[in-house]
Amino acid sequence: MTTSSAEPKTLYERNLIALAEHVSFEFAQSLATLQSDLELVTEPKTGLLNIRVGERTMYPTGAEPFAARQVAEYLEKPQRLSLRPPPPDPNSNLVSDRAVASLHNRFGSKLVTTQRDPELISGYLTIFGLGLGLQISPLLERLNVRNLVIADGTPAFLALSMQAIEWAEIIATLADRGGRVHFAFDADPVALSNKVYEAMRGPDRGLLDGSYIFGHYRMPVLERALSLFMESVPVIGDSDGFFEDECLMLWNAAANLADKTVRILSPTNEKLDVPPAIVVGSGPSIDAEIETIRRLRDRCLLISGGTGMGVLLEAGLKPDFHCEIENVPDILTVNQTAAVKHDLAGIRLIAASTVDPLLPPLFEETIFVLREALSPTRLFGNPDLVLPMAGPTVTHLACRTAMTFGCRDIYLFGVDLGSVEADRHHSGASIYNLSDDPYWRGGAAMEKLTIPAAGNFREQVFTSREFAFARLYFSTLASLNPDFKIHNCSDGVRIEGAPAKRGAELDLPPVTTDAASLIAGLPVLTVPQASVDRAMQSLGHAMSVLAPNIAGMAGHGASDIEAINDGLKAALAGRDGDSPEATAQFMMAGTLQMVLQTGNSLYGRVSPGRRPEVVAETAKALARATWEMAEV
Repeated sequence: MTTSSAEPKTLYERNLIALAEHVSFEFAQSLATLQSDLELVTEPKTGLLNIRVGERTMYPTGAEPFAARQVAEYLEKPQRLSLRPPPPDPNSNLVSDRAVASLHNRFGSKLVTTQRDPELISGYLTIFGLGLGLQISPLLERLNVRNLVIADGTPAFLALSMQAIEWAEIIATLADRGGRVHFAFDADPVALSNKVYEAMRGPDRGLLDGSYIFGHYRMPVLERALSLFMESVPVIGDSDGFFEDECLMLWNAAANLADKTVRILSPTNEKLDVPPAIVVGSGPSIDAEIETIRRLRDRCLLISGGTGMGVLLEAGLKPDFHCEIENVPDILTVNQTAAVKHDLAGIRLIAASTVDPLLPPLFEETIFVLREALSPTRLFGNPDLVLPMAGPTVTHLACRTAMTFGCRDIYLFGVDLGSVEADRHHSGASIYNLSDDPYWRGGAAMEKLTIPAAGNFREQVFTSREFAFARLYFSTLASLNPDFKIHNCSDGVRIEGAPAKRGAELDLPPVTTDAASLIAGLPVLTVPQASVDRAMQSLGHAMSVLAPNIAGMAGHGASDIEAINDGLKAALAGRDGDSPEATAQFMMAGTLQMVLQTGNSLYGRVSPGRRPEVVAETAKALARATWEMAEV
C-alpha cells in the first residue's frame, strides 16, 4: 500500500487511500492483505461484473442490472424506521418528561402524516449485504440520509468493491451532509446485528427517525442478522438513561463505598474446577421447574436474580448468591419482605455499587460490582475493577457473576423475558402474585407483554420493549464470551446464542467447589470520604459551567432540527472520559437525547409551515432541561 503524493493510477489504489484516511491505516492495510475465495469477474458475453464464489456467480443477471432493478423496486416502497416517542406520564416529575410534555402538548395534535417526510434528512441508510456496492450511489442520490452503515459477513466484499466503485466519492457525499460511512463485518449474525445496532445509536441517534434499511442479497448470516436487528428496533431509540437516576446512583454509591473497605467482583477472579451455574429468575415458567432445581441443587452454583430469590425461598431452596442491580424502592421492598418471611443466612449478596444503601445490611455479606460507564464508577471507582457487561438487568448480572467465577456452563431458569400468556407476567410464587397489593399483582408498572416473539420451546410467546432490550444483551453476552455456554431452560423468548435445553433432560455431576471458596481472594476497594466529597464538588462545578454551553450550542440560532442535533452532538462530544466534565456531560446526555428524539419525530410529521415552531420549542425544551439539571 502506498501513501505517496503521486496520483494513484488505479481505482483500487484511490480507494485504499480513501479508506485509510476515513477509517484507519490499519483497516486499509487489512483489506490490502486479505485472502478470500471471492473473485471479481467480468462475464465474457455481456461484459457485466459479477462475483464468483467457487463454481457459481452471485448475481444471476450481472451486478449492474441486478443493483439497478433492486434499487428501483426499493425506492417505490422503501423500508424505514418510524420512531414516535409516546407522550409521557402527565404526573411525572422527571426533567425529561416535563420537557417532552411541552412538545407533545403543543404539537401532538397537529401531525399531518404518520411517516417522516422523505424530503427531510434522516440519520442512516443501513445496507445488509455490500456485494460490489453498485447500489450505494444510486440510493444516496435519491435518499436524504446523513450516514451509511454497511453490514456483511466478511470484509472480502469491501475488498472486491474497491475495484468496482469510487469510495472516495461516497465518503465525500456523506461528509458534505455531516456524516460518514460505518462498516460492520462479522460472520456471527448476533455479533453483526449488534454492531449495526451500536453504529446506529452513535452521535446522530437524534436523527434515527425515518432511517432506511436495505437488503442487497439473501445469505443466511445476513437474513438472520437483519431479523435480529429488526427485533431490536423497538428499543433502538431509547436513551442512555435519565438524569435523576444518575444522581440517585451517585448518592447510593457514595453511601455504599465511602470510608468502607468492600469486596469487589472483578473480571480477574476466574477460578478453575468450578461447577455449572443455575441462574433463576421469576418468569412464569419457573413454577414448572422448581423440582428440577431441587434435584440439581447440590450439583450447581445456584444464583438468583431479583424476585427469583423469593421464588426459591418459597420452595425451601436457598441460593448461594443473590444478585441485585436496580436502585428503585421496589427492590428494597422485595428483599425486606423476603427477609421477614425467610432466613437469608448463608446467602451472599452480589450487587451493583449503586443499590439502595439499606439493601446490603439484609445479608451477611455483600460483594459489590462496579458497572462500566456509570457516573459513580467514573468519579470514584477503580477502573481496573470494573466488571464489563454486568447489566442491564439483574439476570445479566447473575450470568456475568457465574462467568466471573469460571462457570463454563450456565443454565437459565425462569428467565422468560416474556410469557406464553400475555397477561401472566411472573411466577405464582413471586411477590407479584403472593402480595395482595394491586400494584404488585398488576406487574409493578412493568410494560405490558404485547409484542409477539419467537419462543424458546414454542413458536410464539409475548414480550415487551424492555424485555426485547434484555434479550439483545443476553445474545451479546453469549456472542462475546464463546468460552462459556449459556443454556436457555426457560419457557419464554428464544435467545440467540443460548440454545434451548429442557430442564428434565439436565443431569449434572456432583459439585466439588463450595461457594465460599469462590470469593476468597477477591480484591477490595476503599474510597475515602474526602475523595467522594471532592469528586461531588467538582461534578457540581462542571455542571454549572457546562449548562450555558450545552443550552447555547443545542439551540442558539438553529434553523432546523438537524442544526439542533449537530449543536447537541458537539456539546456532548467529550462525555466518554472519566473527568468531572465528561461525567457531567454523560449524566445530562440521556435526558437531552429523549427531548431531541421527540422534537425530531414531531418535526418530521407536522406541516412544513409549523416546522420552525417545532425547532424553536425543541431548543427551549433542551435549554430548560439543561438548566434544571445544572441546578440539582
